[in-house]
Amino acid sequence: KAKANKNRKRKRKNKKNKGKLKKKVKAKKNKAKANKNRKRKRKNKKNKGKLKKKVKAKKNKAKANKNKKGLSKYKKTNKIHKNGQAKKGLNRNRNSRTLCQKEGDNRNYLDDFKKCQAGVTQAKRYNIRHNTMKKKQKSSKTKFVPTIELVGQFTDGGTKCPGDESIKDKVIKMFDLLKNCNKTVPVQCKIDDAEKNKIDGCDVEIKKFIDNFSKCQRGGLDCTCMKNLPKLDEIVLPSDSSVKCVNFVTKTERA
Repeated sequence: KAKANKNRKRKRKNKKNKGKLKKKVKAKKNKAKANKNRKRKRKNKKNKGKLKKKVKAKKNKAKANKNKKGLSKYKKTNKIHKNGQAKKGLNRNRNSRTLCQKEGDNRNYLDDFKKCQAGVTQAKRYNIRHNTMKKKQKSSKTKFVPTIELVGQFTDGGTKCPGDESIKDKVIKMFDLLKNCNKTVPVQCKIDDAEKNKIDGCDVEIKKFIDNFSKCQRGGLDCTCMKNLPKLDEIVLPSDSSVKCVNFVTKTERA
């Protein structure tokens, strides 16, 4: 009996020691794993930092090279002007404003070109807004129906406010507004189609000026070609000569 008790005690002790040993081994492994992960993270951080620096250095180098090229081109252009040489194709935008003036033409072609470009942008913006309004007009017939039905359920057709009777008048007003949305929205979103047709026609005429201006600049400035360009007041709608296109598009878009 004493021997059996001794054996039991020894087994228990061995079990405890085994458990402790397992825990120690596990803890050691976890610690080693954690250290390994820490080291890997640090390494990754360092590599990331190095990579970022390399990328930044590359970008800065490219930027510096670009600036150098720009400066050299600027110096080259200045040299040409100092020596009294005028090269076609160099600094074209500037030429369009100055070269033709030397030939007795004081018109500022570049400003006209910029105004026409702005006109095209504004016409595009107007058309986007026009299409949006048209879509709203169409969708207003059915868009508000689910909301009206839902509000009608909770307010007994817009006559009660079960949650708070003190705001009953506001609920009735709101419900009446919702019911009339399919009639009021088309009126509010109405845009004149005749005006849109005028803008589309003007857009075509303005683009013609832009295309012709670009042709006059291809392969160097051609002042004879520039002189044949119509003045802004002369760019009119073919169907109605009273509509001066550049001003009409600008005013309509702003309105």
